[in-house]
Amino acid sequence: KKIEDYSDIIEECYAGLGETYKKAGNDQAAKAVYYEMIEKYRESKTTRGYYLSRAWYHLGLIEMDSGNYSAAISNFQQAEEAAKGRIITTDQKLELWMQASECCKKLNDLDKAMSLLSKVINEDAVSGLRLKAMYL
Repeated sequence: KKIEDYSDIIEECYAGLGETYKKAGNDQAAKAVYYEMIEKYRESKTTRGYYLSRAWYHLGLIEMDSGNYSAAISNFQQAEEAAKGRIITTDQKLELWMQASECCKKLNDLDKAMSLLSKVINEDAVSGLRLKAMYL
């Protein structure tokens, strides 16, 4: 078989490797894996996809952990853009908005933080995350 026949498996492996590095506390290695994934998507002119969205999301979490909230927000926006067309689950989308809201809160952009939480609350979905957003 050609390597293209294994592209789904390769995507999943990259994503798993990035998550493993993150869980092991090696954020730099995780970032390198996610940026390599994103570069491969750029080379193939792919702008939407599950693993592309998740790579941006995880990069956002890493930036958030580092206190780089502006970069995290940018990554979360990239994740949302890559997920257009119902590519990620509803809970993943809501979690994405909640993380972005937290970053806005840390940057003292409270209007934007509240706006994002309102999006979560008003989303037509059955999810416990909506209750969490109401609490926040």
